[in-house]
Amino acid sequence: MKICILTQPLHTNYGGLLQAWALQTVLKRLGHEAVTDRDGVTPVIPPYARPFHFGYHLLRRHLLGDKRYNPFRYLFTSLNNEEQLQREIAVHTDAFIAAHIDTVSLFPCGTRPDPALLEQFDAFVVGSDQVWRPEYNKHQPATFLDFASGRRVRRIAYAASFGVDHINEYTPSQLRTCAALLQQFDAVSVREAGAVALCREHFGTEALQLPDPTLLLDAADYLTLATLAAAEKTAAGDKLMCYILDKSPAKAAVADAIAQAHQLEILRLMPAEHRVYKMTGSEGNIFAPVGDWIAGFRDARYVITDSFHGTVFALLFRKPFVTLVNERRGASRFHSLLQLFDLESRIITDMDEAAGLLEVPVDWDNVSRILQTERERALQFLTSAL
Repeated sequence: MKICILTQPLHTNYGGLLQAWALQTVLKRLGHEAVTDRDGVTPVIPPYARPFHFGYHLLRRHLLGDKRYNPFRYLFTSLNNEEQLQREIAVHTDAFIAAHIDTVSLFPCGTRPDPALLEQFDAFVVGSDQVWRPEYNKHQPATFLDFASGRRVRRIAYAASFGVDHINEYTPSQLRTCAALLQQFDAVSVREAGAVALCREHFGTEALQLPDPTLLLDAADYLTLATLAAAEKTAAGDKLMCYILDKSPAKAAVADAIAQAHQLEILRLMPAEHRVYKMTGSEGNIFAPVGDWIAGFRDARYVITDSFHGTVFALLFRKPFVTLVNERRGASRFHSLLQLFDLESRIITDMDEAAGLLEVPVDWDNVSRILQTERERALQFLTSAL
């Protein structure tokens, strides 16, 4: 069966890239031909909206100093600094996509795919990574496969995520449209426990909770992706993996104190300036290779993270960890994940709690037993759905 996977656009997001690779890998191992939509929907900005975008980008550039934003690109479309900067900082992650993920551009322009392209696929699989969160996907009907209506194809959601435990980001009109579309799916699974209730109460659909695609593979699978330089390093366990998306001086100070107390080298693989980019790419802005990110978990003694997938990889590599809950990015994801493994106690809201909690042992045998059960459930779902 030829399958097209719809997920978040593939870019400089380690967890997003690896969940896309993992789901594609699992489907291929089940004997299917799978490709992943690379860019998602990029709606064309109509002429009447250009003045509003011009004003917004003018404020971002001159008041906040964010050099990605070039307001004149909305008057002269050739002036697109943002795309150039994105290419510069994504040189390693783009190389990973090219080498390891089979992709297709399902929406080359506008919100409707090329009908001839659609004819190539027997099934569409939607998931995972907050794909059903309007804040992160502005054209939600596409993630509910509106373009496939009336076509004889399989429609499947694998561990699709709302990211939050409410539907407040949906307008009433969006909710009605997406609910009708979801009811056309052949099989629906979601990533968070709370999403099961959301599907039932607001979308009129029964859903099964299943693990994020990254959890379907072993640590050994991910180590095959390490770059040569990373693969040659000795896994000495002398590192503190500090994967923090939302940085602050307080978080940095606590990590420094823990590293000093245990004589550990701190691994901080997020770019120094990953939000406010300079006019041209620089070493401080370029995202590290995906293989180096994976090796960071392999070589860590401890992991400190505020990332969902940072938590996942600490589990996969069996590293003592603490997770700083990230409310804005979606707290329910963290609680649902760690509740599954009886590890909700590893969630902290204050970095000062990190040092003591890192010394508390994790029952890794229990984690392994749960992982095995969840993987079996996931494979049974996919086999049955396809």
